[in-house]
Amino acid sequence: MKRLMIVALVGLMLASAGCSGVIMNAKYSALLDTFVVETKTDATLALNKKLDANDMISALIDHYARAKEIQDERDGVDGGVPKPE
Repeated sequence: MKRLMIVALVGLMLASAGCSGVIMNAKYSALLDTFVVETKTDATLALNKKLDANDMISALIDHYARAKEIQDERDGVDGGVPKPE
């Protein structure tokens, strides 16, 4: 749960802080917007104790995959389906 909250905070900070001078392509921007919405939804459910342990694990894996996809897009890497190490 602690990790979910950290991921949610990072996502929200990235979305709200903004970066002056950074130009994102439409795909990258859409990936980031989707990531923030999904993270906020899962964080809200977790805070309201609406997710069991398995759902939280699944949410963390999904958030990692989305963040990795955004990172790979930024780096121009086709990483395929990301897997936690």
